[in-house]
Amino acid sequence: MQTKHRARHTPTILGSRLAVLVVATACSLGTSPLVASSGIDPDAFFLAHGPGIMLASNGDHDDDGGERSSWRGERAYDRAMDDHEDGEYAAAIAGFERARELGYRPAASAYKIACGHALLGNTDRALEWLERAYDDEGFRQSGLLREDSDLDPIRGDQRFRALLDRFADRGDDDHRWHGRHRDRLEDAEDDLARLERRGSTDGDAWYEAGTDLLSLRQLDRAEAALAKAAELLGGDNHNALYNLACAQAIGGKTDAAFATLGRAIDAGFDDADHMADDADLRSLRRDRRFTALMDRAEELSLDPWMDGYERHFSVRHWGPAADHFQTIVDRQPTSGRAWFALGYALHYSRQHDRAAAAFSRAAELGYRVGTSRYDEACALAMQDDVDGAFRALDAAVEAGFEGDWGLDDPDLDSLRDDPRFDRLAERLDDGDHHHVRFHFGGWRFRW
Repeated sequence: MQTKHRARHTPTILGSRLAVLVVATACSLGTSPLVASSGIDPDAFFLAHGPGIMLASNGDHDDDGGERSSWRGERAYDRAMDDHEDGEYAAAIAGFERARELGYRPAASAYKIACGHALLGNTDRALEWLERAYDDEGFRQSGLLREDSDLDPIRGDQRFRALLDRFADRGDDDHRWHGRHRDRLEDAEDDLARLERRGSTDGDAWYEAGTDLLSLRQLDRAEAALAKAAELLGGDNHNALYNLACAQAIGGKTDAAFATLGRAIDAGFDDADHMADDADLRSLRRDRRFTALMDRAEELSLDPWMDGYERHFSVRHWGPAADHFQTIVDRQPTSGRAWFALGYALHYSRQHDRAAAAFSRAAELGYRVGTSRYDEACALAMQDDVDGAFRALDAAVEAGFEGDWGLDDPDLDSLRDDPRFDRLAERLDDGDHHHVRFHFGGWRFRW
């Protein structure tokens, strides 16, 4: 999932042994000395690390409140955690079972066994171990169940939803964590309701609401909000589409997730490494369609060509890039993103006439129209085609290009003595057009 600020966010997952060690002290002494001495607000620390910390303190002591379990159990648990984090889920399950047999952190061990089975696609076993964790070992973190991405593969199963309701109805959950989860959920629901009441056309606000709901695993409402965001954001909708695909994948809507993920890539989502690591897409990775989409994202990306050459003209560097993207355009002539990337490579390899044609074609295909028309204008201006450049700039403004500071671009130097340039700057400065963000050649614009 991509978050509001377009960076990766992973829901809190039970994990690091450092957190367990910190909390082992916190459980016995009240507040962790590490937290107290650092000046960190304990409430803020709990909110940041919540379920992983609390899980270490629930059901992990011997009945007499005395010594921790044996060193062998601790060692088995630590190795199992390493295996789990490395994706060796079968080995991790065996390790957690051993730790539980030795009486070491039985609640945490049972919960992580359930997570391992969920990640392996063993839904029945995962549900069985969740019930054991709760009924037999005293696990009391229903808030964690609602957000932990390890359980995403079974989240769409009605039995899992029934378990969540049953655990919550018992009323013996950890109130501190559950209360914060409830507050976050209420805030997200209020934001969504406000957007619906107002009939909002603010795509960014719908994106933020959908992303919050996705992080809380409110999948149906997240899908609705993110679909609305994708509709409203137009040419800047690739992150909304990507998160929509995540929600669909978590909810078990595999075919829809693949279709939406393909749309995100075509719209400009450009981080294949993120796709490969994103826990939200875990259920898709064994499908050959995922590999095909990864290949597609990588071949359409300009990033591998950017290193040291962003906005630098170089025939030697950008010529091979132009050849690469030309082969894609020949194979996929209706891909606006491929035409845009070709235009970029051609522009910086000083083939401005071909670049202008490529950007024009990208705009005709609906790919970031304001961006494409602006870049077409840059390519035309570099050829001293002043009239053509102004026509393209007018089209960019009509498509929503905003920001007179964008006219500082040296590619437009041949236009500056024309009186139309000042009039264009005034139009842009008025700002009476809608706003869409884009990024091109190291500049950040709104279009």
